[in-house]
Amino acid sequence: AHNNDTEGNSELIDIRTGTDGVTYQTAGTAVRSQLENLNDSLSNVITKSPNMANPNDFTLDSAIRQVNFADNAHGYLIENSTLYNTTGYIPVKANVPITVSPYRNLMYCDADKVRYASEPYEATTISEITPAQDGYIIFCFRKAVTQVFASVSPESTVYTEYGYAVGDFLEEYVTSYDKLYEKLNGKTVYNIGDSVADGAGNPIYENGVKVGYSSYADILANKYSMILTKYSQAGATFGWRSVSQASKRLNIITQVMDFCALGGSPDIIFIAGGINDTTNSISKGNMLENYQAIRDNTVDMLGADLTDTTVKPTVNFTNPSHNFDIDTTCGAFEWCISMLRYYFPNAIVVYIREHIMGSKSWEQTTYQDEIEKCCSKYGVAVVKTELNTYFYSSFTDVDGHREYTGGMADYTSDSNNTYHDGTHPNQLGYEKYYLPPIEECLRSLIKG
Repeated sequence: AHNNDTEGNSELIDIRTGTDGVTYQTAGTAVRSQLENLNDSLSNVITKSPNMANPNDFTLDSAIRQVNFADNAHGYLIENSTLYNTTGYIPVKANVPITVSPYRNLMYCDADKVRYASEPYEATTISEITPAQDGYIIFCFRKAVTQVFASVSPESTVYTEYGYAVGDFLEEYVTSYDKLYEKLNGKTVYNIGDSVADGAGNPIYENGVKVGYSSYADILANKYSMILTKYSQAGATFGWRSVSQASKRLNIITQVMDFCALGGSPDIIFIAGGINDTTNSISKGNMLENYQAIRDNTVDMLGADLTDTTVKPTVNFTNPSHNFDIDTTCGAFEWCISMLRYYFPNAIVVYIREHIMGSKSWEQTTYQDEIEKCCSKYGVAVVKTELNTYFYSSFTDVDGHREYTGGMADYTSDSNNTYHDGTHPNQLGYEKYYLPPIEECLRSLIKG
């Protein structure tokens, strides 16, 4: 149609009338004007960043984030877990101001969640901060403060709940509400394994006193409000060893028997180990090829006396060719999985294949490979981590221990958090290399 030639074209005439009721001179003007109004509206929405402090990431009373604070006079990010909680790591952009609620200590972290700067101690009012790098902020706050927030400035300083955003801020600044929280909230978790499963490189302190350790299972349980029971033990092996009553859980078999005796209905069972088998002269063994054993396993065949879990269980199947050799890594692992499958048939069982450690023999991978075959046999999910301190890290012997530097060694710590031991993940190691693959595994396994 020619300009202003609308005869017989009612649709063209109709286009000139906008949603605002105004009749424009041309159809093009009508469309452009309304798009301009729409852009203004979207701009107002997009620049209204939501609260990025997700309460699902706040720590619980017993979970202190052991992250060094810049001010040496005040030590850790949290000094007293009775009075304080912390946020999770909140993503930020360089030179983009952030408005935050009152905090006790606040740290700036780089993209690897390593601190590079901090704000002055104790901000009692709402304040604006400006990160120097792309990365994260994390701050602790008094539990009496119920309206905790962090949002891109300039914003209203009125508290709003954690939520979604529209437009660019959705991807750049906000972690969308994770449906995994709905799946995991309130679930029961049993944790079995060795020092990595127990959190030996991530000690928990309260008022300067070490009160325990926090592993991937603790961090996950705190993040998703899960109910966790841990029988994991530093130094534990799959293959059976003769140990004292006080050290009975150095046998992962005993940890499993203790859980079977405990009963309950766990939703998820984490099991890890096999590394210490390589340093305790325990034979790797081989997966039992006779698949009839899976169908034949009953509690009578397993023969475990759960009234005294310090006694080595007997394995006496009707057909001796089905027996597990629990003095070997693979035989003990198969025995453990058979027990867990019998006592907790509805639980999701996940094997955590621990990282390659600079402090251990490369032989650890051959043990883990054989355990993975067993997992395939029993339908056990496997989680792998990319943390690797075997390559690229160097070490120095200092006062009877070995300190590692370079590569990924910074993601490990000794049991007192004083040096990098190349073996045990610290808080950053768990959060960067263990939690993401575990979360991805559970996201795929848990329906709904």
